Amino acid sequence: MKRKILINPSLEHTYRKATPLTFTDKDKIIIISDFHMGNGKRQDDFLDNGPMVQEILEKYYNQKKWHLILNGDVEELQKFSLPRIREYWKDLYEVFTLYNRDKRLTKICGNHDDKLLLELSQHQLFPLHDGVTFTWNRQDFFVYHGHQSSRFYSRFNKLVEFALHYIAKPLGIKNYSDKDNNWKKHYLEKHSYQFSQYKKIVSIIGHTHRPLFESQSRKEMVKYKIEYLLRTYRDASPDKHEKLRKKIRKLKKELDEITKDDKFGDLAHSIYSDEVIVPCLFNSGCAIGKRGISCIELNRGKISLVYWFDRNTPQKRSKMIRKAQPLEGTNYSRAVIKSDYISYISDCLDLFLG
Repeated sequence: MKRKILINPSLEHTYRKATPLTFTDKDKIIIISDFHMGNGKRQDDFLDNGPMVQEILEKYYNQKKWHLILNGDVEELQKFSLPRIREYWKDLYEVFTLYNRDKRLTKICGNHDDKLLLELSQHQLFPLHDGVTFTWNRQDFFVYHGHQSSRFYSRFNKLVEFALHYIAKPLGIKNYSDKDNNWKKHYLEKHSYQFSQYKKIVSIIGHTHRPLFESQSRKEMVKYKIEYLLRTYRDASPDKHEKLRKKIRKLKKELDEITKDDKFGDLAHSIYSDEVIVPCLFNSGCAIGKRGISCIELNRGKISLVYWFDRNTPQKRSKMIRKAQPLEGTNYSRAVIKSDYISYISDCLDLFLG
């Protein structure tokens, strides 16, 4: 029996008031979220990755004329004042201005910078949106920060802001968000996933700081690969068994490493649905990762989850890291975590959701 999908009214409201954008199939779009820019001091979560973000936006994406979508929580206004943030990160704001000058900048607000839509609206440097919609390669997209899935933020965001500004900041406590609460993360992703199913669209969010590709986390992707190889092993000829064994062992080792760092636990088993997972939800991750930053790219008919990192920072060995492409004149490299054709995703939505 098919389970009834309950539509989140807050998401429906955000979707209806979202700003429609116009792109051609040849446009290149980069989506990045959760900078949490502060005042440049110890409590500024963006301090470590800020220089990298500035260089890749200026020397890679801007030079190649990409359209930049900043998907919420760019400024950390729950802990720091806007003048202090703009003063310290003025060079990065100049990069944003380069995009805006060519009409290649879209800025979406999150729960940590929503003051810019409210009491600080007169201080906006760039047009600000709750969310945006567009069609690219004949597929409809909905890009929004992600906190709109939670009733908690619509009711208690001011209380969270008070705690961060007057308790966490003086004590030097790093930001607490849904990235630290796996039950809330599950709740948000589930509602976003179900909404995408209902609308038969592709949604791209941020907020949880957890990268998702085709509605799956890295952990889930590895598990599905292992399952596929185990099924292949049974029907394979004996001369291929040893090669398959090596692949399975390698993926099992990778899964063990992910599990050590992941407290999501059993929720990762079909976390959105007891049916086939439809590839309709993506999450760009965040710009304040410990080893690098992640983002979503739309280019040449494909959607990609991309990871940027400093080559001087220790990284876990993987095929992805070995194949990373260095950005000339910098210490930074770009690695594609996973990529797929939009036509495939459109077919999945059409055939499975009808």
